[in-house]
Amino acid sequence: MKFLAKGKRGKVYVDGNYVVKKADETRIKNEVFWLKNLNKQGIGPKLVDYGKDWFRAEFVKGVLLEDYIKKTGSKEIAKVLKACLKQCRIMDTLKVNKKEMHHPVKHIFVVKDKPVFIDFERCKITEHPKNVTQFCQYLLKLAGVFNGKMPVDKEAMIKVMKDYKREQSDGNFKKILSLL
Repeated sequence: MKFLAKGKRGKVYVDGNYVVKKADETRIKNEVFWLKNLNKQGIGPKLVDYGKDWFRAEFVKGVLLEDYIKKTGSKEIAKVLKACLKQCRIMDTLKVNKKEMHHPVKHIFVVKDKPVFIDFERCKITEHPKNVTQFCQYLLKLAGVFNGKMPVDKEAMIKVMKDYKREQSDGNFKKILSLL
């Protein structure tokens, strides 16, 4: 196993085509719980094995979202951002709040034009999840990264975000997607 990174609450290693995360038992237990459940929805790296204070998942060999945006055309960017929002919507419908979606700089990789979310240790159940609206806030902050490839209408986005926050319906979600 080769050391990859140290986060705030644990260490990550690479073991062939897998990543091994080691942290305290409570954090690992929570992340394993969410990986099991979200993998069923096609979200996150595939969980392979786990123990008391570690888990093994497939190693996501991709590019961080912002790096992908800088190097890619607007059509591909729109497709990936919509896929990110759809994953956020799934988590919202499951009443799961990931907590990092307002600044997911190190939490979304793009592999073959498909986004993969990582790091679910802070997920929790809530009556008012904010994954979609937080990701939209992040998109509004990303304006400089887009370099004119994909301008986001800030006022229109804020309006539909407010509608979605008030009522997390499919219709309000489709309005958000239509802006990309």
